[in-house]
Amino acid sequence: MSLFFLLHPLASICHSILGGRDIVEQEEVDTSLNKVEVYKFVLTGGPCGGKTTALARISSYLRERGFAVYTVPEAATMLFSNGCSPKCFGINGWARVFQEKLLLLQERLEDSFQEIAEKSGQRAVLLCDRGLMDGKGYMDLVEWDGMLEDLSLNEVDIRDNRYNSVFHLVTAAEGAESFYTKENNTARTESIPEARKLDADTQRSWLGHPHHFIFGNDTDFEGKLRSLISTVSSQVGIPSFEKSTVKFLLDEDRDWEIVCKENGVECQTFQIEKVYLYEGGDYGGGRVSPSSSPKGVHVVSGDYTSAAPPPPPRSLSPMSSTPIKGARQPPNVKAEYSFVRKREGRDSTAYGQTTVQTTSEGQVIEVKRIITGREYRNLVRNRDGRRHVVRQTRVSFIWDGMSFSAHRYLQPINGVSILHAQRGGEEVEVGVPAWIGGGRELDVQGKDRGLGAYEISKRKR
Repeated sequence: MSLFFLLHPLASICHSILGGRDIVEQEEVDTSLNKVEVYKFVLTGGPCGGKTTALARISSYLRERGFAVYTVPEAATMLFSNGCSPKCFGINGWARVFQEKLLLLQERLEDSFQEIAEKSGQRAVLLCDRGLMDGKGYMDLVEWDGMLEDLSLNEVDIRDNRYNSVFHLVTAAEGAESFYTKENNTARTESIPEARKLDADTQRSWLGHPHHFIFGNDTDFEGKLRSLISTVSSQVGIPSFEKSTVKFLLDEDRDWEIVCKENGVECQTFQIEKVYLYEGGDYGGGRVSPSSSPKGVHVVSGDYTSAAPPPPPRSLSPMSSTPIKGARQPPNVKAEYSFVRKREGRDSTAYGQTTVQTTSEGQVIEVKRIITGREYRNLVRNRDGRRHVVRQTRVSFIWDGMSFSAHRYLQPINGVSILHAQRGGEEVEVGVPAWIGGGRELDVQGKDRGLGAYEISKRKR
């Protein structure tokens, strides 16, 4: 298939009419045992946030560690640099047409680079200079929803099912005003107040993505980049000593969607189903039970799934059911387990798989990938019958320039709510927002280990 065919809109339409989507889906099934691992990341943020420098630094860092790196250019800059003018936004109907064609161009660029990466046979990373959801920050919400409906798209598919992680670099206009400039980008026209508003609107546009990291200007720019690279490392399975997620056990267990709305905080709510697969190492018994559970935790009895499958051969590892060409095993892996997750939103459902490895030095490495509904159903057939399916309600919101998610357990325990904060660097101070109430930071590797989903899922033996 030629690059022209991939990029030309008319060719794209013909491809769909001729059954191109069915062909792609069939190829996905037929080649599932020979997949190349491709991560797709979005770098976004307000004007003058450091994206250009960050793209160059991340590219060099990952290439030095054996990844093929592809940088998907920003579609808006392409359009503005080739004749489109911001002055035309005042023309009736022009903005809607521009945003629609921008989204379609960005989509086609990303899909073209992804197909090239998948065919390369190398473990690869796509770094997208902005993503499909960025347009939401520049449109009225009614217009945005109408555009998606006209294009037969929904937010979960173009956000959660499309990108592994989203890295937001806060504009220099927020906290580093002396460094804000328009001189290094001819397409940049915003004043400092306008840049701040666009930054906040962009943060809200990506609200709800499960791996949404916001990097502010709490340190100098070099510190901002170090935190970004450390977080990128953790998302591709490279050991990182910075803790990007902080967890708090909340004092109260409430309906956090209602709490957000009562306090005027925009949020998105998801229903989560987490299913553990068989482990690669020895099974460690024990789970939260009425006698060992923390105060206020209620164990819900009963089985919530169909009959469990028989134990597999001990040689079966979590990844053996979905081998990925080009995947590398880190040295000294002592233990490994894997789980799949279904994440149901308002309009659609997203699926993912996470593999967790522990090295002999005690370092925990997580590798995440987006999977299809078909892959999810196939993997669930190999679920570990010694574990419960874990169900939660998650409410995502942004507060004080940080991405939060309140996890409320439903099964196999209830009465527990844990707040996750995805921070942009260890030097960033994190706490429970005052309007949520009290809580304490969890020691998930120590005394609070029993409050992790991994331990909670274990059946009482």
